[in-house]
Amino acid sequence: MAHTPRVGNTSKTPQRHDNEYYGPLADEVRRLASEGKRRLLITSSGAGEGKSTVTANLARALSATARNGVVIVDADQMRPTQHTHFGLENQRGLAELLDEIYGFDPNREDPQQFGLGDWLELLSVEERTGRLAVAQDHHSYSIMLLKGAVVSIVDDRAPEDRRLGRLLASRGRLGAERLETALRAQREVQRPLGDVLVNLGLVDWEDIRVTLRSQFDERLRGILMLRHPVCSFVEAAEGYLAATAGRRNTLSDGTGIDEHVRGKFGEFLKQPFLSNQVTAYLKDTPQENLKLLVAGTSITDLRSSTKLAAFKSLLNQLSGMFDIVLIDSPPVAVASPAETLARVADGVLMVVKAEGLDVQIIQRAKEQLTKSGANILGAILNQARVDFADPLYYYYGAYPRR
Repeated sequence: MAHTPRVGNTSKTPQRHDNEYYGPLADEVRRLASEGKRRLLITSSGAGEGKSTVTANLARALSATARNGVVIVDADQMRPTQHTHFGLENQRGLAELLDEIYGFDPNREDPQQFGLGDWLELLSVEERTGRLAVAQDHHSYSIMLLKGAVVSIVDDRAPEDRRLGRLLASRGRLGAERLETALRAQREVQRPLGDVLVNLGLVDWEDIRVTLRSQFDERLRGILMLRHPVCSFVEAAEGYLAATAGRRNTLSDGTGIDEHVRGKFGEFLKQPFLSNQVTAYLKDTPQENLKLLVAGTSITDLRSSTKLAAFKSLLNQLSGMFDIVLIDSPPVAVASPAETLARVADGVLMVVKAEGLDVQIIQRAKEQLTKSGANILGAILNQARVDFADPLYYYYGAYPRR
């Protein structure tokens, strides 16, 4: 493992947690955060390694300098302890949030309380396929989703000169006679015009992708300019939508359309419903700038694809609200969701108790995480004996090894 900060035996000196024991570790986490690794999962190879205590005390140290604060997510449903570290009740937490909020069907509620970002996020988590209509005044768009991912945007009232064929013609890529031939063929086969043009050999696919990219961004900007759009969703068959989307699921630079929408334009997608609902589940702690999302009293399957998508969405919400998100995960084990959760975090820190579990057990846990695709950033050696009488020993013992 690349980095191994050491943490002393904190159980004997609780007043010195932040400054002396957790200062070097907090500095290392701040460095990771500066590199974009702000959502960190903390786990261990077994019970009793002290991961929850390390998570709580690390959060305390980090919150002292965090501009937008720090949040802890207690994802250890079998043995939740974060609430005990802060003297709070373990009620209405992570499990309830995932079950109650991310299983929401906006079609059955007042659509005015949902922003476009809420719709896209909830439909993505639920892997819905169909047409999301977005309308206001004389503007009307259709966002097509396949298993929750945006595959195309249609301007339902686009003038002829803004349609694909006319745009290609205006760029000198398609003559009027060839365009008419393609349009006749399209009416017969009911396929996207771009596919028809390529199959007939009338236009290169690269020219179509460049034009589609410009058209797509224009339509997306048009949607974002709507101040109070009304949205509604209608299911569609996956086979039909996959066929009508054609090859439009990637843009001219190879970027996926869904990735492009959520990446480049994600910060402009309003999510008033999710933002307000998530905030309501967070609990204040005695520490300033530190919030806690307790595990909750119910159990939810964090290994399922739907719950994992919801958990990932939650992390996106929290990382937009806080500087650092610390996830207290269950230890790595056969039936544990640690490996699943690790895939959606920016990185993993493993807590290893000095003179604790056998090194082979620790190594096996590390290999399990690596195979799952987790980004292991390093280990935290917990309850290591640190001789404060020798300042050089403390200096080298506490400094991360690279």
